[in-house]
Amino acid sequence: MRKGVNPKKKTTLINSDYTHQVILPVYIPNNNDYFNESLEILKYCITSLKLTIHKFTFVTIVDNGCSAEVRNYLQELYNKGEINELIQTTTIGKINAVLKGIIGHDFLFITIADSDVLFCNGWQEETYKVFGGFPKAGFVTTTPNSKLIKYKTGAVLLSNIWNSKMLFTKVKNKKALQRFAESIGNFNLFQSIHLEKNLSIESETGIKALIGGGHFVGTYRGEIFKNQSFKSSKHSMGGASVSAFLDNPIVKYNLWRLATEDNYTYHMGNIVENWMQQELDKIVKKDIDTPILNLIVPKKLNIFEFFCLKFFERILMNRWIWPLFLNYKGLLKEEAKSY
Repeated sequence: MRKGVNPKKKTTLINSDYTHQVILPVYIPNNNDYFNESLEILKYCITSLKLTIHKFTFVTIVDNGCSAEVRNYLQELYNKGEINELIQTTTIGKINAVLKGIIGHDFLFITIADSDVLFCNGWQEETYKVFGGFPKAGFVTTTPNSKLIKYKTGAVLLSNIWNSKMLFTKVKNKKALQRFAESIGNFNLFQSIHLEKNLSIESETGIKALIGGGHFVGTYRGEIFKNQSFKSSKHSMGGASVSAFLDNPIVKYNLWRLATEDNYTYHMGNIVENWMQQELDKIVKKDIDTPILNLIVPKKLNIFEFFCLKFFERILMNRWIWPLFLNYKGLLKEEAKSY
C-alpha cells in the first residue's frame, strides 16, 4: 500500500550551472595482451582531462564492461568527487555507452572522446573559439586530420566554395599528425602533401579553423542529439552506427564539421610512451570562463535541401572535379593528384 504523497512529486528540478559535458566510454575487460597497459593509458586520459577543463564541465564516464580493477578505480574517482557521473553497464558497445551518457542531460556542448585521449592545455578554450568564430559549426575536433576534408563536409564546402578565405594553408603542427599516424599503427597514413598543407577557413573576426575532422574526440552542439530517432546500435565498436548517431545529425542540421588549426588532443593508443608524461607535465591548471557565443539555432534540412546538398557533394568530389577544386583553393596540380 501507499500512504501519503511523495514530497518530490511536484518538485521542479533546479537548473544546472554545467554547460559542457564530457563523455568517456571505457572498455578495458582485462589487463592481458592488447589491454595490458590500458589502465595506465586511462589514468593519463582522466588526469589530463581534469587538469584542462573549467568548473562548469560535467564529466560522465561509462564503464562499458570493465574488469574489477578498472571498475574499482573509476568508483574511487566518483567517490572522491573527481568525476560527476559513473554509469556501469555490461559490454554494450561504444555508441550505446555514449547514448547512456547523453540521456537525461541537457548541455550546450557535449564532448565525446575515447578513453585513450590525452588532453592538452587550451583544448576547451580553442574549441569555444571555433564555435564562436563560426556560428554554423556543429562539430569541432581538437585533433586536426588533413585527410578528412571530404568526410561529411558538404555543408561547409558548399557554403564557402567561392569564399577566398577558404584555402589551403601551411600545416601548423606536422609532428602531431605524424604522432597520430604512429598511434594507430599506420605510419604511411599521410602523404607528404598532407603533412604540409591543410584546407582552412577564416571567419570575419579572424578565427581560423580547418575543414573536417575525425570522431575519436570531438565536441558537438548539444541540440543535435535532441529528438533523435536513433535508439541503439548492434555494433560493438560502432560500425555504421557511428555515422548514423554521431555524424549524420550534423549533416541533417546543415552544420559545419571543423577542427582547430593546431593540435590540442592526442590519441595515445594502448602502449605507454615517454612523450605522454612529458605532455602531461606541460599542463598548467587554470580557471577559464564559459564564453557567451552567438550560435545559430540548428534547423533540419527539408528533403529538397538535403537532396541538393548530397548532389553537390557527389559532383564536387567526382574524381575529375575534385582535383580542380583543390587546385582552385591553392594546391599545385601535382599536389592535388595525391591529396
